[in-house]
Amino acid sequence: MQSITKCKKILNRKGISYTDEEISMIRNVLYKLAEVVHELQ
Repeated sequence: MQSITKCKKILNRKGISYTDEEISMIRNVLYKLAEVVHELQ
């Protein structure tokens, strides 16, 4: 799992800023999505 710091560097670009809580929620959703895609293959 990527660290919050690394996710923050990726997501907080182009003047958009997310809180640590928002980044954690986004990261969790993306990992769940990846699990579903992996299971369908």
